[in-house]
Order: sequence, then C-alpha cells, then structure tokens
Amino acid sequence: MVGVFVPFLMVYLTSALIAVVAVPLIMKKVPPNGLYGFRTPKTLSSPEIWYEANRMSGIYLFWASVAAMFIDGSLQMALGSWNPGKLFTLLMSINFGTLMAAVAMSLAYLRKL
Repeated sequence: MVGVFVPFLMVYLTSALIAVVAVPLIMKKVPPNGLYGFRTPKTLSSPEIWYEANRMSGIYLFWASVAAMFIDGSLQMALGSWNPGKLFTLLMSINFGTLMAAVAMSLAYLRKL
C-alpha cells in the first residue's frame, strides 16, 4: 500500500508546492533576481515589468496548480482501478500540462506589457 501511496502523494505535493511558491509572486514580494520568478530579458529590464509580469505569472501558476489538484483527484477517483503506474503517469502529465499552460499564458501576458 505504501509503495502506491507515496507516488500519488508526490503528485499532490508537487501541485501544492507550486501554489505556495506562487503566492509571494502574486503579492509582489519577490524583487528582481536571478533565481526565483518569471525571468526573461524583458522582466529583468524594469522593476515595474518584473513585478507585474510576476504577479500575473503567480496567479496563473496558482490556479494551474489548483486545477491540476482538482483534475488529479477526480481522475484518481474515477480511474482508481487502473494500473497505478499508468495512473501516476497520467496525473503527472496533467500537472505538467497545467504548468505549461500557465507558462504560455504568462508569456502571452508579458508580450502585452
């Protein structure tokens, strides 16, 4: 049981961690830096662009994580009889897909700034 439980816990913890990391970005608490945030040449060129781009990126990441957790939970309940390895792969793919959607939306928003 533990061998199956740990990978599925990792699916939810990954999404939860991304949501938690997004909150300081949303609150504009992360100054321009080289490690944490939505770093592009454009965002690093101006503090105003940095804070606004990171605020929206944080919002997109937060809601993408919430969506991933909801979809993952729904699929796990609906497909619980699936092979655990295949189900884990599906759930991690959904997490990756929602994360990529957040990145795409962040890039689209950045183009408007």
